[in-house]
Amino acid sequence: MSTTWASPFRSLIAWHRAVPNSQLAITGNAGHMAQFEHPDIWSQRVAAFLDAA
Repeated sequence: MSTTWASPFRSLIAWHRAVPNSQLAITGNAGHMAQFEHPDIWSQRVAAFLDAA
């Protein structure tokens, strides 16, 4: 694991643990714009999040 990837990932995990009822979804092979890079996966995850609310 490279340092440039590990540090933001650790921060992400920390935020996920700190926010009550948060949901964490990681999409592989996606950058900062997963909604455009993997729209099917992204929309499924958003729909699941909204259904759970």
